[in-house]
Amino acid sequence: MHVPNAEVRLWPSNVDNGVSDTLKKRFPKVSIGQGAEAVKTAVAESDFLLTTTGTYSRPVP
Repeated sequence: MHVPNAEVRLWPSNVDNGVSDTLKKRFPKVSIGQGAEAVKTAVAESDFLLTTTGTYSRPVP
């Protein structure tokens, strides 16, 4: 699905080592929030919420 006018918010656990700059360069419209208040605001204002455990993965048996 392609939704060109969607507002995307991201609240990563860590944006050190240039991660924030890289994300903003590639996705200039993305909002990068940090802290509990950013999460509360995003949840309250969002129509769709996608969560993930991050880059951790384990083999599928």
